[in-house]
Amino acid sequence: MSCMKQHFLSVPFMLIICCAVFLWACGGDKDSTAKDDAETAAEHEDAAAQVSIPDGWTMAQYDEFSFAVPADWEGEAASGLWYPPSESRTRMTMPDIYLHCGGLPVMEGESVDERLKSMFFGVAPVSKTPVTRCNRSGYLQEVIDERGTFHIALTLVEDVGMGMSVINFFVCSMPESASDTYSDVFRKILETVHCK
Repeated sequence: MSCMKQHFLSVPFMLIICCAVFLWACGGDKDSTAKDDAETAAEHEDAAAQVSIPDGWTMAQYDEFSFAVPADWEGEAASGLWYPPSESRTRMTMPDIYLHCGGLPVMEGESVDERLKSMFFGVAPVSKTPVTRCNRSGYLQEVIDERGTFHIALTLVEDVGMGMSVINFFVCSMPESASDTYSDVFRKILETVHCK
């Protein structure tokens, strides 16, 4: 009987010890965490201060990113869609000229390049320039898909762990015939993308 009492006493005692060790391990160095948070906030503020917003433009937000668009553009932050006033949109259609923001998952074993290619109906980019924003690497690329749609895209890859990542994308799309009018506007939008 005394052996059983010792066993029952040791289980709660061991549980308390395990919980204490767990809490200590999870707590980490609070000063270090606060310092890291402050440094990250300062980096984001520096990036935001360096963004030049063209006259007649306004800031828009999607997820953890901010960017500038012409002030007269329509925006739907919930769907990650912005487009000029000349374009119309219904629930079932996309405008012909638009900026679309979102995230594309990349599962373990998948290639980021293949997922990027799948965004543009399997067409490889005409140009692809490496970029780094918000502590993420990615590309600024231009693609003309088989439908004749011209895309200028900023893609930033975020590692989410366990072999998976997310491609944060900002894809500006227009008919190839409208590229003379809108490609510079879209390039300016993508230049302003930064972390909030």
